[in-house]
Amino acid sequence: MRAIDRISAHDWVGAREALKEAEDPLAAPLTHLVAVLEERERERSQSAAGIRHEIANAASILQANLEGMLDGLLEPTRERLEALHESLTGITSLLDRWRDLRY
Repeated sequence: MRAIDRISAHDWVGAREALKEAEDPLAAPLTHLVAVLEERERERSQSAAGIRHEIANAASILQANLEGMLDGLLEPTRERLEALHESLTGITSLLDRWRDLRY
């Protein structure tokens, strides 16, 4: 039961320790499950970090362009505005991917 509590808390180390002490035939399959869940969580975390990085980069570029336009350093041409719109659309798509990773 302690192992199940640790698994539900995403405490992979604690779950493995509890399963080592267990003298139950389910200990081996549960140990495998812990390894699989731990790997999935690591992959999801890495993917989320990559998406956050992409969002931050796109937002920084958008901010720099908008500030340049407001300061009169960049002309708000149709092409530039369309590129900014496309970047915003890309950020929305990235946010959807990030949300999907969390569930």
